Amino acid sequence: MHIQSGGYVEDSLVVWQIEGEEIDFTRSEFEEILAALRQQRLFAILKEMRPALADQLLAIFESRLIPDVFEQDDLETRLENFLFHLYDRARVEWDD
Repeated sequence: MHIQSGGYVEDSLVVWQIEGEEIDFTRSEFEEILAALRQQRLFAILKEMRPALADQLLAIFESRLIPDVFEQDDLETRLENFLFHLYDRARVEWDD
């Protein structure tokens, strides 16, 4: 399954673009989530910090997931990788 993901930084706001949706984070919230990802999985973090976002992400992909081919753990890993990539790009912007 191909997943469209990107994003940008605007002042102290990080915008994650995922499958046509835009999800906003403050810089501090985004950094907190990324730091937590080193210890926990994404959905566990979001269920604690932003439960509606966890539900939104699952809803975006629910109709496209084929359980025998692509499991939630696979989706979670890919979403985590997208966030790490966005974080790397954001840090470059913040360092300018």
